[in-house]
Amino acid sequence: MIQIMPQLEWYCISIKTTLPWTVPAAHLNKQGFRSYFPVVTSKTFMHGRNIIVEEPLFHGYGFVLFGVDIHPNWRSINSTTGVHHLLPTTAEIPLPVPRMFIDEIKLRLENINGDRASVVETAIRFQENEIVKFIIGAMVNRPEHERIAHIVKSGKNVSWVKMYSGTVAKAKNSDLQRVQE
Repeated sequence: MIQIMPQLEWYCISIKTTLPWTVPAAHLNKQGFRSYFPVVTSKTFMHGRNIIVEEPLFHGYGFVLFGVDIHPNWRSINSTTGVHHLLPTTAEIPLPVPRMFIDEIKLRLENINGDRASVVETAIRFQENEIVKFIIGAMVNRPEHERIAHIVKSGKNVSWVKMYSGTVAKAKNSDLQRVQE
């Protein structure tokens, strides 16, 4: 009999913007959860001098690593100081973020020296004729072959995609994921 081992996955959390991101990170750590809040460093001029500041890449959001089957107390994340809730809020069990997405963010943050605009732009821009799959939104409940689309035209935050049915639609880049061939 083959036994499937449960694995840890990244999940997105919404955090309170009235507190610094370090607060929920510390409280999640105390509970035994590993968290990731992508930050970029930048220089700014304040009070007559240049200083280096860390800003969250996704203001109000972070990621937490756990396994639904491994951590029976994962629901406690929703009541952690500084955390609003796990996403999406409409699901009984949260949906994991593709590990490739987290790995790509980490890689790009290592390679970019504090240029926030280029990090965001490169993380979500697609090429024309690229094959993508819907990972968020109404399309995720459709059969796998209907979730696949081709990029017709891509912009900074949105793309025009040609669907399986031949329909051309507008989609947020954050709702799409590259399909590995």
